[in-house]
Amino acid sequence: MTITSGHLCSGYDGLGMALTLAGVAHTPLWHVENEPDAARVLELNSLAPNLGDLTDPGLFELLSRVDILTAGVPCQPVSVQGRKRGKADKRWLWPYARTAIRAAEPFRVFLENVGNLVTIEGGRLHAEILSNLREDGFAVRWGVYGACEVGAAHHRHRWFLLADRVVNRPAPEAVHVRRMACGYPLRLGRLLPTPRAGDEKRGVEPDRAARTGTGPTLNDAVGTLAPGTWGIYEGAIRRHEATMGAPAPLPLDEHGRLSGRFAEWLMMLPAGHISGRGLQRQDVVRLAGNGVVPDQARFAYQRLGG
Repeated sequence: MTITSGHLCSGYDGLGMALTLAGVAHTPLWHVENEPDAARVLELNSLAPNLGDLTDPGLFELLSRVDILTAGVPCQPVSVQGRKRGKADKRWLWPYARTAIRAAEPFRVFLENVGNLVTIEGGRLHAEILSNLREDGFAVRWGVYGACEVGAAHHRHRWFLLADRVVNRPAPEAVHVRRMACGYPLRLGRLLPTPRAGDEKRGVEPDRAARTGTGPTLNDAVGTLAPGTWGIYEGAIRRHEATMGAPAPLPLDEHGRLSGRFAEWLMMLPAGHISGRGLQRQDVVRLAGNGVVPDQARFAYQRLGG
């Protein structure tokens, strides 16, 4: 049976792709995405209309009812890479997402964000989301899972939540479905840093780890390798290649900058999903860094009971 779906803050549709990978036959009725480059990717990859800006007061009247709703609410307010202003950040869009969920009346909700959401502001923002969904009649299961658990060459630990509407009884307390052990054997060497949106602006900083205490960026890791070698990341790359069934693209372009195709490949996307859409290299890198690894989200969806 095919069900209908709607997608808030869709990005390049990583969560929609995850549903398909999980065996969920769904017909997207709408997307909500106002970032121009992501909107262009959606336009070329999806037949569903893009309704634009989640903060537009008129949006909620446009949302048709759907069976399942996904949302990758912007993570910048809670990301360890940002200012961590949480609810005080104007990009904190959960209240708008909650209103959209109420308008679309799905029977299931699937959400994604950074793992730091669980602890920022002493866990209050996370608790608020769980409480809001329970108040709105959903039974919630959540957990933090890494792309390393599906064969990726980087950890990319992310928070996922699956909520099902409860009928004729109060919604139960939220359930934390704990992650399994890290999916990467240490004997294989080191994992690469995960792609980040800010990689588009960064160059190579060999001393970054010592200077900042935050570790190297993806630029640093691949920019300091001898050409044609993967060094301590050899095992991770070969494992990722085996998972993808495709060799790694060159990590740097002809100007020595991080390659958009390499960032796309690390996100386990089909070749050309974003890099073949007429975007500039830096825009591909940024979209990849902001996006969802579809098979990681598929794993989380199934782990949470989907």
